[in-house]
This record gives sequence, structure tokens and C-alpha cells, in this order.
Amino acid sequence: MSDEAYINDIVVTTRVRLARNITDIPYPIKTTDESALLAVNKAVAATELNPELADDHFGFTSINTLNELNRRSMVERHLISPELGKYKQSGVIINADSTISIMVNEEDHIRIQCILKGLKLLEAYEMVNRIDDAMQEVIPFSYSDKYGFLTSCPSNLGTGMRAGVMVHIPALTISNRLPQIAGMANRFGLAIRGMYGEGSEALGDLFQISNQHSLGITEEEIVNSIHSISREIIKLEREERNSLLINQEDELKDRIYRAYGILTNACVISTRESMSLLSLMRMGVDLGLFVDITDAKLDDLIIKIQPATLALSYNENADDRSLNIYRASFIQQELLN
Repeated sequence: MSDEAYINDIVVTTRVRLARNITDIPYPIKTTDESALLAVNKAVAATELNPELADDHFGFTSINTLNELNRRSMVERHLISPELGKYKQSGVIINADSTISIMVNEEDHIRIQCILKGLKLLEAYEMVNRIDDAMQEVIPFSYSDKYGFLTSCPSNLGTGMRAGVMVHIPALTISNRLPQIAGMANRFGLAIRGMYGEGSEALGDLFQISNQHSLGITEEEIVNSIHSISREIIKLEREERNSLLINQEDELKDRIYRAYGILTNACVISTRESMSLLSLMRMGVDLGLFVDITDAKLDDLIIKIQPATLALSYNENADDRSLNIYRASFIQQELLN
């Protein structure tokens, strides 16, 4: 197994985000319609009209123009946070391949985010840093020599950077070792959260691990600490999978093949159940039990079966029961074709 494959079957994605506020414009929580619109115009001009960023092909979408289903789908695809749209005149600027999204008027005026597949902390940091540098050439960001970049939440003071990885750790979940992972993350000054960040559930054995503070530490220190814990989690998950194979091989394979059987035969299935079963299947792929299915296919399927995203591809007015029926059929088509 290559080093990349060794990493990417456990570290699903990397995310790096920078929080910035514009000098002399009230923070979103205190802003007026006029000031909020000014922040939007400045952010759009600094990206869409910036020749240095022309190759990114950024485009702006106003959250106010989207219905609730489209907004929820963007959250499910990790393009925006659940909080975007809470304040006035909010929107998002997204590049052509959707690896970079810039939220405008979330908790802070500007939040530059990059999400890449696998463990690519340095690459993601370099991408958001490039955008940050280009925007700062035309927008004055609030900065203090003592506190660094000024943000709405004190935990983001300093670098304004939140970095993290999404890990798939089914073996550690099966073995009830999540408290150990949470304790280890805490010792690194990191937090472990659900699939969509703070306050969200950890569906499908997917967890986000990210820094809790950014004051008094450098971007490089944040990246290094998350990289270190990622490597440790990879090691522990790999060891636990091997232990399960040695001590409970028949039981483990039975769980995985049963998951496949349900997913390819169910007539009705909820998001929660399908995520749990797809998690087992993903581990089965990594263990070589399914030769015609890849992690990438399952990762794509996990997004497509989320309620809002599924409804947009099926029927925007579908109720939960209809979506559960369609989800079962959709999963079968994806896995058997």
C-alpha cells in the first residue's frame, strides 16, 4: 500500500479556514444592511475582480436568494457552515472546482476555507494563504500587534486559523476507544467534533479534529500539531483493524457483508442507518473485501444521500418517508452499477 493510500483510507479530508474582519465595518452581529452589503461588495471585488485570482474563477452566491433546501445542501457538501445566513446580506464565493469557499458575513466578515481530499494540511494552508494575501492587497483587515487578527470569537484571535481533518475510524468506534482519542486530542489542544463541526453528530464514524485556539501559536504550529495527531490516529485505527481481523475476523467480515447486503436490498433506509452501513462498507473496501468499489465512490455517495442533497436530485417536496424509499433505491443503483 502506498503512503497516500495508507493515509487516505482513514483521513478523508483536510480543511483549513482563516477568519478575517474588515477595518471600519461593524462585525456581522452588529452590522446594518448598508455595512453588510459593503462587506459583500469588497469581498466580491477582492476575488472576482482581482487579476491575481482570475484563474480560480470565483463566483458569488447570495444566501438570501437560496431556498432552505439549497442552503442545507450546501452545508451537507461542506461549502458553507450551518450559521451562514444568520446575519444580514450573507453569501459565499466559491471557486471553479469547489475546493475553496469564502463565506461573507458569517460570524466574521470573511472566512476563507479550503477543503482537500486526504491529509494535505500544508497544501490547504498554502491555498488559503494565497487567497488571504491577494485579498489583503485591496481590503484592510482588522489586526492588532498584541492580539493578531481580530475576530468575533476570542478563540479565533491570533492567526484566525482553524485547521482540521475528517477521519474515518470505525474500528476505534467498534472497540469503544473514542474517549481515548478525545483525550489525546485535548492534550494536543485540539477538539473532536461531528461530521459538520461543532454541535453536530458523528454519523458514519466520521469525526472532525481541529484546533481550539489560535492565539499565541503560529500557523505552522497548528498544522504540525494536527499532522502529528492525524498520524497517531492513523496508527491506532490501523492497529485496531488488524486486531479485529486477528481476534474477530469472522464477526468483522460478517458485519461488513451484512452491511453490503442491507444496502443492496433494502426498500427503505434512513440517513443514519445508511451512514452506519456505508462506514462498515468503507472499512471493507480498505480491507480488500470489495474490489470493484472505491473509497472515493463511497465518499461521493455519502454526500449524495444526505437529505437536502438527495431531495434536490429527486423531489424538492418529498417527505421523509419518500426520501427514505428513494435513498434505498439510489444506493442500490450506485453500488450495483
